[in-house]
Amino acid sequence: MLSGTKEAHDDDASGDTRAGARHRPDPRPRVADLGRDGFASDDRRGAAGGVWAALQELDLAEVVRNSRGARALIAVRAVPMRLVDRLRGRPVQPPPVHLRMVEARPWVVLGEEEPHQLVVGAIGCFWGPGVEWLDIEPAEFAAFDRPAYGKIAWAFTVLPYGGRRSVLIDECRTRVTDPASRDRFRKYWKLVGPGAAYVMGRTVALAKRHAEEAAAG
Repeated sequence: MLSGTKEAHDDDASGDTRAGARHRPDPRPRVADLGRDGFASDDRRGAAGGVWAALQELDLAEVVRNSRGARALIAVRAVPMRLVDRLRGRPVQPPPVHLRMVEARPWVVLGEEEPHQLVVGAIGCFWGPGVEWLDIEPAEFAAFDRPAYGKIAWAFTVLPYGGRRSVLIDECRTRVTDPASRDRFRKYWKLVGPGAAYVMGRTVALAKRHAEEAAAG
């Protein structure tokens, strides 16, 4: 396996949710881009089919269960969230046992082109002690501009690499809806950015492992 990680500064973010879209300057509020790639074996379903199937079944809860680092990062982030819930009299929710990415709210599928591209998105206010996610429909995502929220688009692209291998590329972009929230999120992102990149990397690694296990039969 070959893998790499790249991070683009927010000054280059375009906000385009298409996987593989080029970075270009954009004056609207934006925050950060992350991307990485990895090669995954796939010798039974063609150059992309097995990886696509792994993406469709990707369980975000499994990502956390299988990574000590991801569990630690999630636990640290959960501390202020639980305090806020307690102050507001809300019951503490246990972590989900399964969280299939293509079905797990607040994530929604924004677009897909089987077996090569999948884009999921979510909208929320997630840079304070508490976290608020909105329950939206995919058609609402692009035009959403309510102040004090952030829009996350996470794109996966599967490219053939020879006859029996594929390259899986993911790119995640965050755009906030107003300048004041952008400034607050930038401070937050300095703290959580490396951790977010790590968890996303574990997500791609899990998709790779499942694709290779399926290929090995």
